[in-house]
Amino acid sequence: MPPSTPPGEFNAEQYRELESARKKLVTPLVIITAVAFWAQQIITNFTGWMDGAVFAGMSWAYLYAFALFFLVIAVTTYYRRQMAAIEAKYKPSQTGAEQ
Repeated sequence: MPPSTPPGEFNAEQYRELESARKKLVTPLVIITAVAFWAQQIITNFTGWMDGAVFAGMSWAYLYAFALFFLVIAVTTYYRRQMAAIEAKYKPSQTGAEQ
């Protein structure tokens, strides 16, 4: 079986730069998601702030949980777009592959 990366194309320095850029992108997104999730758990379980009804049987806790669903979609979409831009900078040129 041939190696997945042809000899001479792997650049350890570029890989470390890509890894560093990914960590810089992922860290704040994970913190935002974790804080939003745990804030909901703490506020709902230990306070009465979210007990009030927004409309016909829908409490603030349900509305917050529903908003978390959209937060995850937004964070995922942002991550995918940013990583596509970051990875585009590190793609090897295609001219050598045709030879």
